[in-house]
Amino acid sequence: MYLDGVESYMKLKLLVVLCTSLLVLLLVPSFTKAQEQLIVEGVIKDVNGNPISNAVVFAYDGVNITAYTTSDDLGRFKLVLPGATVYQIYVIHFNETTYRADYLPVKFSTEFSDTSHVYAEIVMYPSAYVGIRGRCFYIGGHWVGSYMSFVFSVDGKEISSVLDAGEAKVTRIFGGVETVKPIVIDSYGDTEDMTLAFSKAIRLGIFPSSVISRTDTLIPANIPVMVKFAMRIYDIRKRILSWFYFFVGSSEAPIVLERGAFTLVDVTKESLKQLIIMMRNMLRDAETTISNYERIGFYLGIEREDLSTMSKLVDTAETIVLEGGDPYEAYQKLERVFVYVTDTLPKRLKMMELIAQEGAAILPVFLSVFALSLAFYFHEQTKRKVITYVLLYLFFIILFWIVYPGAVLLWNTNKKTFASSIGASFIIPSIITFVLPNILKEVSLPGTLERGALISITFSLAKRYSRVRKLRTVITVFSIATLIWAFTVFASIGRAYGMKMDHIPLTYDKPCLLIKHVVKGSLEPLSYFSDYEWFVSKPEVDIVIPRAMTYPKAHVTVVVEHGRRKYIAHAILGLAPEEDQFTGISNILTSGKYSDISSEDSILLPSSAAEILKVKVGDLVNITVTTRLTSRITKATLKVVGIFSEESLDAFQDVDGSPLKPLVILGEKAVPANATDIVIVNWRFLLFKVIPEPISKISQVSDIYSLVVLAKDPSDLLPLAKAYIERKGSDFYAYVIMKAGSLVVYFGQKMESLFAKSLAFVVPIVIVGFNVAITMYSIIYERRREIYLLFALGLNPAQIAMLFLAESMIYGLLGGGIGYISGLTTFRVLSAIAASKNLIIKEKLEWYWSVISVVVAIIASMIASFRPAMQAAYMFVPSMIKRIKAAPEVRERRKEEITKITTEKTYGYDIHISLREAPVFFSYVYSRLQDLTTGYLERVEDLRELEEKETPSGKRVKEFRFRYIVKTDQGDIIVNNVLTITKMPGFDYYMVELRSKPASGLKVPVKYLDRVAVFINDILKDWERERKLMGF
Repeated sequence: MYLDGVESYMKLKLLVVLCTSLLVLLLVPSFTKAQEQLIVEGVIKDVNGNPISNAVVFAYDGVNITAYTTSDDLGRFKLVLPGATVYQIYVIHFNETTYRADYLPVKFSTEFSDTSHVYAEIVMYPSAYVGIRGRCFYIGGHWVGSYMSFVFSVDGKEISSVLDAGEAKVTRIFGGVETVKPIVIDSYGDTEDMTLAFSKAIRLGIFPSSVISRTDTLIPANIPVMVKFAMRIYDIRKRILSWFYFFVGSSEAPIVLERGAFTLVDVTKESLKQLIIMMRNMLRDAETTISNYERIGFYLGIEREDLSTMSKLVDTAETIVLEGGDPYEAYQKLERVFVYVTDTLPKRLKMMELIAQEGAAILPVFLSVFALSLAFYFHEQTKRKVITYVLLYLFFIILFWIVYPGAVLLWNTNKKTFASSIGASFIIPSIITFVLPNILKEVSLPGTLERGALISITFSLAKRYSRVRKLRTVITVFSIATLIWAFTVFASIGRAYGMKMDHIPLTYDKPCLLIKHVVKGSLEPLSYFSDYEWFVSKPEVDIVIPRAMTYPKAHVTVVVEHGRRKYIAHAILGLAPEEDQFTGISNILTSGKYSDISSEDSILLPSSAAEILKVKVGDLVNITVTTRLTSRITKATLKVVGIFSEESLDAFQDVDGSPLKPLVILGEKAVPANATDIVIVNWRFLLFKVIPEPISKISQVSDIYSLVVLAKDPSDLLPLAKAYIERKGSDFYAYVIMKAGSLVVYFGQKMESLFAKSLAFVVPIVIVGFNVAITMYSIIYERRREIYLLFALGLNPAQIAMLFLAESMIYGLLGGGIGYISGLTTFRVLSAIAASKNLIIKEKLEWYWSVISVVVAIIASMIASFRPAMQAAYMFVPSMIKRIKAAPEVRERRKEEITKITTEKTYGYDIHISLREAPVFFSYVYSRLQDLTTGYLERVEDLRELEEKETPSGKRVKEFRFRYIVKTDQGDIIVNNVLTITKMPGFDYYMVELRSKPASGLKVPVKYLDRVAVFINDILKDWERERKLMGF
């Protein structure tokens, strides 16, 4: 029973499947038939509802135009198209008399692949024409000839979204009706509509080519519009294609044309106008940048003046454009502005920023030393010196933070360095000045006054003298400070970034200009348009010789074929026929004529290639050029016009001494290719025929790498070089090569001096000099009594003169420091309240100006004080007639009497004796001392070597005791000596010390003790030579 039920169920299921299959088979033919065709029909009317006849309607499937028709008298049209495809339906109408479009073209899409029927009601608007002419200018690249244009309403909306072009009903096979909006075509030029659909329609003869061309833009008649042009640009710096935009018409002054009217847009003028707008925007941005730097504390008067000059150049360029002048002249002025704003100014500001940060790390040392000097000047007690030093240093650091821009910059970029500089500048001078003198006590010995002590006493007296007359000191210091302030503010000397000219050791028989583009030591390409054509356009230029080469990163492979033989090269050199007139390149040829390279289908082969290929001059070879940059290749048949020697090409040098060969990548570096890997062709063939870029038509694998320019008058070469570098900026080099000597013109760091242009700054120096001199003369006459007492106390004329010079040096130190700090403060004040005044002064950001300012102040003060100091020195000196001149022997005996001592004197030696060499050293010293025991005028007696002793602390001491006897006219001079060689605990070497003392009961001139010290020093120097020979 159960089985019967299952069987019945299976039969029923089979019946259902059969019926379903039969239904599908019946429906498939009708579905297929429906997919075989698509009907597109409708009506075309104008904006007033009137039918438009003879409108061309065609269908484009993305590859081909499938069908086309025209509207009848009632504006109706119908297209029957293959189904299962999405189409773009285009509608265009033209005047049959003028063969020009008189309505804006309209398009819509059939939208779906299963569309079976479309009914469209099209609304068309009367049109007018906007054409273009001229050349588009662009800084940093060149126009490749391609462009697009877009039509906008005055409120910035696309005209297709503003004008209602009707409606289309799309019916799909499986039911349902969709609404599609036809749109007015509002983009022209090299768009898909123009380059594909319309161009195919013109080639098929659907409508004449005069109806619309790629240089035409259709705009609605009697409606205010703006047209945006997008010019296809090849950016030389980035080596990519990009877009350059500008508008014709604006919301304030739109384009309004009658139906059928035509206006012509001068692309040259409009592109220059847009460049002028761009340059003005760049200048505004640059001014904002300068203002930001001034807010930090930089004074940029020179930069603002340069910016004003650039603004005037833009104004001049605008005047040239508006008055219809030479567009190239306007373009060159705008190029100068572009280079300044994008290259010169940023690098100059960056360099100032780096200098300021460097100064911020070092200047606290100067502030600390100056604060310390003021503390010692004002006080005698150590406690007051310390307090004054701390307070002044704190004040100077706060002032430094406010007035010096590098302080804020360094704090923002490297807080650790800034804090370390501030701390170290305070701690280290404090330790040296206040701590070490208490730890390292100076040994007080009888005898002559040490020079250091004499200088210290002299400056101490001078300081006290200067503090007696406070008003006079203030006036003198103020005058010196004024001088240094003027020097700091107005003598504008320092590092800057800009155009510079350097002499180079290079000569050549024919005066010329060599142009190269070098980035970080690597040769980079030049531009055909902005470099080669620029020189060609100059009336003073006679010949321009380009050298084209393949890019090293292109990894070019050149296969040269002759019959079944092949030769593979990896670089191509493109030369001009004029090259031989200049460099004598034809000398590398073993056969053939170099002048035949003027033909673009010519080639020069290396001798090894000619041998492998079995070719000679006049034979034809086939070349195939491939690269890793693109899949495109170049094939050409060239005629062999010469064969060159590889050795000669390897040895051949350009006018600057560099090889004239293309570069290839070897490892990670670009190096000159081997001559065997090079073929030489005409430069135009290489630049325009070898794998050209489809739009720009310039080779993707090669470019011009250097230019040689010959002028009609050699004196024009330098102005040409300056004009070229001024518009190109950094990384470009112009070598002005002459018979007498050569220059290289380029952008880089240089020392800039406004002071060098004028000697007016000498005036304040002279005034300050007179002021200091008068002050010192008055001091002399006031201190006649003090000078007399100083002479009576034993000071000689030199010491008296030094006293007055020291006082002038103190004035200079105080005035120099105050003047420099005042100068820095002045720049901060100027940047805050007078930034727009454009004073042509340069801020002293370099740290070394602090030292220079003080040195200048001291020198100026000392020069002014020299004559008064000499007068003071000889004020109470006996005249030459009364002066008794002692004989040299007498002076020597007097000196000996003065310097006699009875106390011990200790000498330390800067030598370390290692543990390994110590035993040998001890023997060496004993032997040398023993050698002098037989001397006559000078000898050693009672020489004893004591055993080495070691203390409980680990200190080891070795001693040599001896008497040193010197025979003199007055008798024997006896000096007792102990030579101690000590090893301290924790050290692995010995130190040497000598203690000398006159024999008991004797007074001995100190020079004899010094003679023993010199004798021991000679022994130690000899040992240093000996131990090197022994291998210690």
